Formats: sequence, structure tokens, C-alpha cells
Amino acid sequence: MKRGALALVILITSLFDIASQEVLSEMRIFRNEIFARHGRTFSSSDLKNYFENQEWYKPSQNFNISSLTKKEILAANTIKNIENNYSNLSSKEKHTVLEIFAFIKSNLHNKLDTTFYTIADFDNFPGLDTVTTRILEKEYGEFNIVYSLLRKGTVIWSTKSSNPYFWLGDNQLFQEWDNHYFYGYLALKNCRAKRVDMWKPLEEEVLNQIVSIGYTEIQDEASNISKSEYKRFIVNYSGELIEHSQFEAGSKLQIWFEPIKKFISFYAP
Repeated sequence: MKRGALALVILITSLFDIASQEVLSEMRIFRNEIFARHGRTFSSSDLKNYFENQEWYKPSQNFNISSLTKKEILAANTIKNIENNYSNLSSKEKHTVLEIFAFIKSNLHNKLDTTFYTIADFDNFPGLDTVTTRILEKEYGEFNIVYSLLRKGTVIWSTKSSNPYFWLGDNQLFQEWDNHYFYGYLALKNCRAKRVDMWKPLEEEVLNQIVSIGYTEIQDEASNISKSEYKRFIVNYSGELIEHSQFEAGSKLQIWFEPIKKFISFYAP
């Protein structure tokens, strides 16, 4: 390797090392702040000096770990695990844990309650419709995701799922499936409803599979609708599809069927 190229590699490596140290330092301070806000004292000189310069810090010799909430204890443990494993993570995994850390910082002392709006022609009628995705932290260990279809401001369909889990990675750090913060992070990252353009034209083989899948669900709701009638509906449909997550079954692509006023499964080849 030429001297100039070698120097560049060394420089880039050094910059990555510095960035990593800054990230780990921020995590360490935030993790210990969880305890400091309950009065914990510190023997480490840098932490001691840092917190003694914070107006809110009131050290107490009576500090007890039991004063922390479950969310605070889990946050501290999760961040500590990230710190311990950070140097062994891939670039993609580091990006993921940094997003998780940001989520913890934002939601440690707040209950997540946010709503996303997806606007499109979902019902194949004139005018646009709105699908809302509400992500709500009910209590420790439980996030609810509620999808609703609004037509002219009125809710005409709604469904709810809870505690999403999508594969985060092979690293042991990500195998804590019931981690409260993983649930919330994954809900925000993966669960917003998305509009998907209807596929046109549909090959006959694909069309028949779409009809078979959807018609099975229709029969549970309205046995008077024929398969040929549903097939005509699919062929003539000019609206858009919706993709949203139902955690027991993963992400689902669905189509609105007005006669039963609900979204039903749509085949994705």
C-alpha cells in the first residue's frame, strides 16, 4: 500500500475511533444520569464533577436502587449492554443501536403516543381517504398500534395490534425479545401504514391467486358474494392498496372491500 493511502486509512480509522469514544461517553453519562436523578453519588471523578455541575443534582447517602422505575432500570441495563457490545458490532448494527439509544432518551420519562397519517384513495370511491397509525405506550411492556380508516373524518374501520417484533439482527444484544424499548423502537420504525399502488395489468395466474386468498376472508363475512363477483372487483379496482403490520402475521398487504367494510388480504407475488 502506498504511503499516502496508508496515511488516509490511518486517519479514517482514527476518526472512527474518536467518534466511537464520543458515542460511548454520551451513553455512559446518560446511563448514569438515570441514577444521578435519584441522588446516587459517584466515586469516578469525571462523573462526580459532571453531575455536581448540574443544577438539578442532589446527591444523597440514602440512595436506593428501588427508587428507580422499571423503565429506568431497563433503560440503564439496555444502554450498558450496548456499551459492552458496541466495539464488536457491524456498521449496520451500530446504526440500529444508536437509533435505539435515541429512542430511549426521548421516551424514558414520557409515554409514547403519536399518530401518523397516510392519505390516498383506499376505498375506490371518489375523493381521498386517511389511514391513521396511532402508536400508544399503554404501560410498561405494552405498546398498542391502532390502524383506522377515515372517510370524510369518520372512522369506518379500525384494528389493533400490540408489541411488535421484527428481526433486529443476529447479535446476542438483539435477542431480548420482550425488551420494552425494542418494542417501541420497532413500532415507530416499521409500523406506519404505507400506501401501495395497485398492480396493473395482472397476469391471469396472479389474479386467480389474489382472488382465492381474498375470497377466503370474504366468505367468513359475507357468504352471498360470489367468487366471480370478487374477481370483477379486483379487475376493475382503481384505488390503492395498504401495507401495515400485524405482528402475529408480519407485514400485510391489503385491499379495501366495501361490501364488508374492511381491509382483506391481497396477494404479493
